[in-house]
Amino acid sequence: MICDEHLNTSQSGRDAQYANNGLTNNKEVINIMDADMQRQLALLKFSIIAPLCNDTYDAPSKEAFCRRLAQTVYTLPNGKKRSFSADTIKNWALAYKKNGFDALVPKKRSDIGKPRILTENVIQRIYELKEKYPHITGTLVHQKLIEDGFIKQTKVSKSTILRFIKANHLRRAELEPVDRKAFEMEYANDCWQADSSVGPVITVDGKKRTTWLVSFIDDASRLITHAEFYFNDNGVNIQLALKKAIYKYGVPKRLYVDYNEVLTMPKIVYMPVYYEGMMHKSSA
Repeated sequence: MICDEHLNTSQSGRDAQYANNGLTNNKEVINIMDADMQRQLALLKFSIIAPLCNDTYDAPSKEAFCRRLAQTVYTLPNGKKRSFSADTIKNWALAYKKNGFDALVPKKRSDIGKPRILTENVIQRIYELKEKYPHITGTLVHQKLIEDGFIKQTKVSKSTILRFIKANHLRRAELEPVDRKAFEMEYANDCWQADSSVGPVITVDGKKRTTWLVSFIDDASRLITHAEFYFNDNGVNIQLALKKAIYKYGVPKRLYVDYNEVLTMPKIVYMPVYYEGMMHKSSA
């Protein structure tokens, strides 16, 4: 691994951004990169992939080693820190084996000094969309930018957006996964989880109809408090099933639900208040 002192650069270099080869700092793009900075970036990448290139990696496979490297945070020549996806690291190693050290040197932008098609506002919006919706496709990003008035369809093509997403490693497989911690309640009825799923298609009066399974499960005990099939996945049937679960096991403190257009309740419902309102509507 290259020590930090080998990566020191001038102040102008510290302010630079990297718009290609996996060294892009989110929401900022700068066109100019001097030769020394390019070399430092290439050395950093080589220090990461060296065990892959000389077969000295200490892992069951190259893929496993790349996944381990993806968990490491590296210091860039400008002093900022970031990590790289396993696919990005693997691509560096393949590029090095094919074309040598020069393949690791970032390329200068060809549009330096020329007006850019993508403005800073558009670039920032793309990062915001990919951060909020990691699985959104490039096609949908292009469509969303048009709908929100950031670009005009006649001015910015879909291929331009796709190239930007690829060059800045914003594709779904290259984005760093968000750390989502599991939770578990301590006591029964502290929290129920609700969900609905498509059931079997059955024939009723000569017509095929899709069924929906609505179910509630206690988080602590994993007891299914109620589950029932309905012909519609809507708030009315979910409340009917919820009432039956409550009649059998009492009112939980919280109810955790997925966001769904048919529901008007928030993601976590504090049940004593919601239940009182629900029963009041039923008796009205």
